[in-house]
Order: sequence, then C-alpha cells, then structure tokens
Amino acid sequence: MDLYRCSLLDKTHYRFITRKEIIQLFLSSGYVVEQIQIIPYSNPRYDKLIGALEPINKNFEISTDHFKNEASAYQ
Repeated sequence: MDLYRCSLLDKTHYRFITRKEIIQLFLSSGYVVEQIQIIPYSNPRYDKLIGALEPINKNFEISTDHFKNEASAYQ
C-alpha cells in the first residue's frame, strides 16, 4: 500500500509544519519574512492541558512563557 497516495500523508490532506519550516519555505521561494504574528487560541480544556505540561517543560528546561505562547497559537 502506498501511504503517500491514499492516507493522511497524501496530497489532499493538510500538512503540519513548524514555524522554522514555514519560514524556510518562504525564504526558499524568494520571499523575505519580516514578521510572524501569533493568533492566540484558548479554551478551558486546552488551557488545562498546557498547564499540566508545565512540570515537563521545567524538566527539559523549556521556557514556560515561550511554550504557552507557541502552544496557544492558532495554527
């Protein structure tokens, strides 16, 4: 079975990419990225999940504020 022809990885589905990858995509296409704006997203269940991850972030020395901003961005 060709996973790239008929699955979540096929051309009809959205791609999940990181901020770094989207910047590289634009740069490689000849564009200049001047600004990236985060559109915040929030709901009680999601906020609870983000809060529950705080001890894990500390364990891996990940900035809590930075993580909350990145994880709360509507993508």
